[in-house]
Amino acid sequence: MLSADKGRGDAPEEKPSFIHGLRDVTAEEGDILLLGAPFIGNPIPDVKWTKDGETVLPSERIMLTCDGKKVL
Repeated sequence: MLSADKGRGDAPEEKPSFIHGLRDVTAEEGDILLLGAPFIGNPIPDVKWTKDGETVLPSERIMLTCDGKKVL
């Protein structure tokens, strides 16, 4: 889910959207799984991961990062 939050300097405003959707991935139980989703938007969108309608929160097993262009 994307919603506008922080500005990017002098760049023009741009509606937040994902560049492409998530791709199918397969992993064995216990393996590390990395999901990434590139996006655009100005102000920089506030990105939230959800599963089955519930917000996914960071934990000792889940790490969420955002560099302003891609969420992992």
